[in-house]
Amino acid sequence: SYTLQVTTPADAGFATPVLSKTGLTATTYTLLSAEALNDGSYMWRVRVFDALGNPGCCPTTRSFQVDATAPAAPALSLPADGAVEGPLPMFEWSSVTDPGGVTYRFQLTTSTDTNFTGPSVDQSDIQITMFHPVTPLFSGSYRWRVQAKDGFGNTSAFSAARTLTGDATPPPVPTLTAPDSGAPVSGTPTLTWSAVTDPNGPVTYSLQASTQASFLLLAIEQTNLTVPTFTVTTPLVQGTYFWRVAARDGKLNQSAFSAFRTFIVDTTPPPVPSITAPAQGLKTSNRTPKLDWSDVTDNVGPTVKYQVQLAANGLFITLTLDKSNLKVSEYTLAQGEAL
Repeated sequence: SYTLQVTTPADAGFATPVLSKTGLTATTYTLLSAEALNDGSYMWRVRVFDALGNPGCCPTTRSFQVDATAPAAPALSLPADGAVEGPLPMFEWSSVTDPGGVTYRFQLTTSTDTNFTGPSVDQSDIQITMFHPVTPLFSGSYRWRVQAKDGFGNTSAFSAARTLTGDATPPPVPTLTAPDSGAPVSGTPTLTWSAVTDPNGPVTYSLQASTQASFLLLAIEQTNLTVPTFTVTTPLVQGTYFWRVAARDGKLNQSAFSAFRTFIVDTTPPPVPSITAPAQGLKTSNRTPKLDWSDVTDNVGPTVKYQVQLAANGLFITLTLDKSNLKVSEYTLAQGEAL
């Protein structure tokens, strides 16, 4: 038979055990309700006796700890009750302490599931006081709550539930406004698009530009733009660029990218025109002569504009005439410009 003894660490010699059971014939024993132990540390041992009542020698002593007290329920902190959140909100709650350590259980369900009988998220063994869903929330109303569990398996009551509204609706897609698609621009163009509004603002914009229509390699990538315009500061190399814009609301829902436009960066000047008339050294009595030069074409842009200058000497320090933005390759001096 066996004799089982349980005592506290203060009674290392088992002089006054809190439990002593003799005559046991099985090798296990479960305490009765009336023998339930209080929270605390304990030592126990078992001594064997033969049929004549002779005790065995030197029973091994082991220790264990009893904790039947549940930890406190966590207090929810963020999001605030009734808040509107995006598809991937961060949930936070207060820390709970317990001698056996604490983990947490997070539950999220629809607002109509008041008893959390079928939660869409039921995550246990969380070791920190926050939870970030992996699967995005749909637009709609939700309830959430948290429970604490200590290292002895005692669980707290669930926290009071909070509600939130999920917003998974992205803002409208911006419309590109300038420059016109295919327009020639300088190496530092200003790009503009329509402003977008959203109930869950503020709205920010993401801008991409690439030399490829696939946008696999980006020449420009700007995020968190707060106004619907952007001026390039680092000059772009010559070539054709595709650009597009997306909008993002205050809950991080992002629209699709706009349909792209193109612009052409031209850093190569056109050829130098050749003067055709008047001829070199011509003597004339005409005080409003017609100045003529060769037509020039350029591989970028629909039109070429000209600037013509007249001076009394070849240094062109003091100009008699200076006309710019001419669309044709000739100019006749007006009466007010007579030489």
